[in-house]
Amino acid sequence: SVIIPYKAVTEQLGEFFVYVIGDSSKVTQRKLVLGKSLGETIIVREGLKPGEKIVVQGVQNMKEGAVVTTDTTKVSEAQTKK
Repeated sequence: SVIIPYKAVTEQLGEFFVYVIGDSSKVTQRKLVLGKSLGETIIVREGLKPGEKIVVQGVQNMKEGAVVTTDTTKVSEAQTKK
């Protein structure tokens, strides 16, 4: 299981998705199976592996294949918080 910020999740017709940042900073939409929510975070039971980078801000305007820039300081902070 992986825990991610709930604001990274989008819902379409009762299914849940995140945008995963892949090679060349291109995003792909990926379907998730969600578990329990824990405040501002949620458990991902299927669809995401530990260490994969996802879009957290601006998900409403995101499109498949978009190129994004990442803020590495925010990524490292998110990984080290317990």
